[in-house]
Amino acid sequence: MKALIFYKDLLKNELLKVKKEETNTYNQYTYPSKYRQIYRKITPTFLKKYISKNLNNIKLINNLYLNNLIQITKGSKILCLDFLKYCVEKDPEIDFDLFDTKDKNQIETFVRNKFLITIYDFIPKNRLFNLKDYTTYNQKYNILQNKIIKHKKVFSLNGFKSIKNDFEPNVFYHEYGLKYFNKPFGNGFILDIGAYIGDSSWLFTKKTKCKILAIEPDPHNYKILTENIKINNMVKEVTPLKLALGLKESKAKLNLAGGPGTYIDYDQKGPITITTIDNIIKNKKINNVELIKMDIEGFELDTIKGGEKTI
Repeated sequence: MKALIFYKDLLKNELLKVKKEETNTYNQYTYPSKYRQIYRKITPTFLKKYISKNLNNIKLINNLYLNNLIQITKGSKILCLDFLKYCVEKDPEIDFDLFDTKDKNQIETFVRNKFLITIYDFIPKNRLFNLKDYTTYNQKYNILQNKIIKHKKVFSLNGFKSIKNDFEPNVFYHEYGLKYFNKPFGNGFILDIGAYIGDSSWLFTKKTKCKILAIEPDPHNYKILTENIKINNMVKEVTPLKLALGLKESKAKLNLAGGPGTYIDYDQKGPITITTIDNIIKNKKINNVELIKMDIEGFELDTIKGGEKTI
């Protein structure tokens, strides 16, 4: 299915849902933000006319949902607009047939949610998530939060110490899916791309015997990363690199969306140094890469292309 066909169908379905909800309920408006203006500029003409006619000033949220809304953050809005812009320019094929039913549903939900966030500023939770999964996730998150210990200016959870109080379930509960690897790791290297504050690097030191290259371009996050490496006694195992990775060597601008949501704008020149996986492996004279972990806000594909020789 073409991405723009998916998008157009989504708009039609949203319009039907909204009209149905308005029949017997009070209405709540969501006010257009300045990001909506960007959205209008990058939307194709045929969709722009459709949206202008049907959705731009629509009365959106059922009053019964008012206590169950998610407000879309600046960072999320920008990332989703970037995703929409890519779809508008490239109109990629979404190859659903390559996946089994469960994975197909997950991918469809991911794409649908990206598009929904470009349209709305407030969205009912049940539009974005399976509420059972959402509740389970929050329960796990709250359990983790209740286990956090603070001593002076250092926070700790399950043995990991950090000068920043930010502990994510994907690291401390799901363990980045390491349990799904059947083959044991050797003594090579792990590339932790998007290392953030070092929590994932710490996890890899506990679960493997590998050396870690912790790659983080955000100056603020990098400062925390280096401090956390010291206080967790990971200096011998973890090497921090203040870099961004991509398709080729260049410079770019850093967009501070906040915390782990910070991302690189590769289309604008700036102070951030970009290199490739292949160049790092060559310059560091690394012969054995055991694992490449990426959490880089949608720029994984270019980074993979920049590491074809290594992979």
